[in-house]
Amino acid sequence: LQYGTEEIVLKSSYHEETPITFETFKGENVQATLYKRKISTYINELNRAGFTIERIEEPEPSSSFDEERAEPSTKYYSLYKARMVPTTFIIKARK
Repeated sequence: LQYGTEEIVLKSSYHEETPITFETFKGENVQATLYKRKISTYINELNRAGFTIERIEEPEPSSSFDEERAEPSTKYYSLYKARMVPTTFIIKARK
């Protein structure tokens, strides 16, 4: 996703699983690499390793942020972006 204006734009295919390298991360002058994966990749790999998926969550921002104004931001994570698309998913699995 490309963000920083009121529009959030897809820059590449969801199906393209590639590393994304940032030259700075969370305001620090440190290089960070995040890996773009499809949800199905995580689920299939857990199943392949013998895990059973019990639950999947895609939480929305906490209601404690309801009154907070969310401005478009160029940050990797922002409240504005989190209100538009899930920024985290949680898989509960058991072996």
